[in-house]
Amino acid sequence: MEPSAIHGRDVVGNMVAPSIPYNTLMGFIWSGTCLSLVTILLRLAFRIKLLRRLRLDDYLVIASFVFYLGSTILWAVLARTLYVVAQGWNTTPTDPAAIFELFNNAGTLLHAILATYWLTWTSLWLVKIAFMVFFYPLGRHAPLQRYLWWTVLVCIVAAYCVTVGLTTDDCLTASGLDIAQKCIGEAKFNRQYFTSRVHLATDISTDLLSQFHVPPFARHSTDISDI
Repeated sequence: MEPSAIHGRDVVGNMVAPSIPYNTLMGFIWSGTCLSLVTILLRLAFRIKLLRRLRLDDYLVIASFVFYLGSTILWAVLARTLYVVAQGWNTTPTDPAAIFELFNNAGTLLHAILATYWLTWTSLWLVKIAFMVFFYPLGRHAPLQRYLWWTVLVCIVAAYCVTVGLTTDDCLTASGLDIAQKCIGEAKFNRQYFTSRVHLATDISTDLLSQFHVPPFARHSTDISDI
């Protein structure tokens, strides 16, 4: 049966109102991946034309896309299970076998979602590190700037560890039945709300650090061939 739309419940058991057609979800996921691929190809073409070779930051960007592509493929594979679980959760089956299968599918789905989180965060943080590598030559003649670069890099790596650590939750690694028993309620909702805010804060702060830790005068005084 072709899945038609997502209808789920939130962590406190309330119905999630909007529905997303399956084809719309797939189109959104793959269009973002294709746009990323085009952007990276244009970047590589520009760097090869300008510098005649690729630099370390280019390879980091390529690695970032590989992780992002892996996340996209995984989402495409698990999307049908997502719809099946959402449909079963809404209909609330009464047959014990159907309930057990629903919990088992939900556990498998959440384990796969955890993998997509890891892939996505790794992809995102590789881009941040690529920015750092790109700006590294700007501190070549400024010792204080070099110390600042290493400090910012350590902060970015630490933020990645915090992000991944908070994502690895029992509600994403336990069995489907344990998740149903332990992960529904206001306390878990509040924890996920807190985790999402920490993720947002680390993402924005590390973006700002990676892109604006170099003084403007250093950027303007560096030859393009150095970076």
